[in-house]
Formats: sequence, structure tokens, C-alpha cells
Amino acid sequence: MSGVRIIIFVTCCFFGLTSCSFHNINMQKGMYDYKMNDYRSAFIRLKPEAIYGNPDAQYAIGYMYYYGKGVYEDRDRARYWIQRAAAKGQPLAIAALSALAVEKKSFPVVPTM
Repeated sequence: MSGVRIIIFVTCCFFGLTSCSFHNINMQKGMYDYKMNDYRSAFIRLKPEAIYGNPDAQYAIGYMYYYGKGVYEDRDRARYWIQRAAAKGQPLAIAALSALAVEKKSFPVVPTM
């Protein structure tokens, strides 16, 4: 019985580590695409990371929605993603929310990693 438990434990650990590695690589490639102004590719890579809960990806997705970079412009979705990132302490998202509160058009550009 304990052998089965060990196998299950090792299997779970393996898949957990593989998943973390995939998310890290996807995030890195998405941020690279973002910095290279390939916003469509960045959006495709970063959206799952934003859904997964990464605040930098959430801010980047919000930024792209706000300005229509790589995706159609949607201020409501932009605010949604920026608020989620700000709630997790992402500093650029917090600054962006302040800018949105006073209805300024621009806010910090480059998300941090």
C-alpha cells in the first residue's frame, strides 16, 4: 500500500514541477514578445498566465486591452485585468488604476518581471 502512495506522490510532484516550468517559459516568451512589440504573440502567451494569476501578465493583458495592442481595444476588460494585478500588488497596475481614476489616457508602459 505504501508503495502505491509513493508512486502517486512522485507522479504528482513531477507533474506539478512540469506545470511550473511550462508557466515560467510561457511567461518569459510572452514578456519577450511584449518588449519586442509583438503584441499579438504576447497576448496569446500571456493571457493564460493572467488567468493563472500572474500579476505581471494581468497588467500586460490590461495594458494591451486598454490601448488595443494585439487585441481589440476594450476599456472594461482593461480595467478588469489591471484591477486584478493591482489587487496582487503589481506596482505599475496600482499606478495605472490611479491614472484611470483621474481619467488620464496613459499609464506605465513596461510590466516588470
